[in-house]
Amino acid sequence: MTIGERLKELRTLRGLTLVELEDKSGVSFVQIGRYENNKAKPSAKTIFKLANALNIGIEELTNKLIHTTNSDDPDFIKLDAKYTKLKNLEVISKESKNAIEKIFDLVILESSINEAKLKKYKW
Repeated sequence: MTIGERLKELRTLRGLTLVELEDKSGVSFVQIGRYENNKAKPSAKTIFKLANALNIGIEELTNKLIHTTNSDDPDFIKLDAKYTKLKNLEVISKESKNAIEKIFDLVILESSINEAKLKKYKW
């Protein structure tokens, strides 16, 4: 499933029109339609805006699994532990937890895009 197909599926499941999603995301309804019809691909920033407007993490929109395990990397272990701890805190508001999760998602998406670019241009 493409990101455009997934976007349309999630939008319609929530009962939103293209114009309503535009109002929530700040992304033009014409452009959203182009994404849904696979005529264009959204940038990482746009994916973040659309996911936020749909009240989901970017991994749900992009069909990517955010949690991967790389137990050999000590930096990954530290970050994963901090992420898990933050996610399970009950003292902070749900909105703060969601904001933290979306920041993680955005950083991961950006890293994935950079890795893909490196692979594409690798000789």
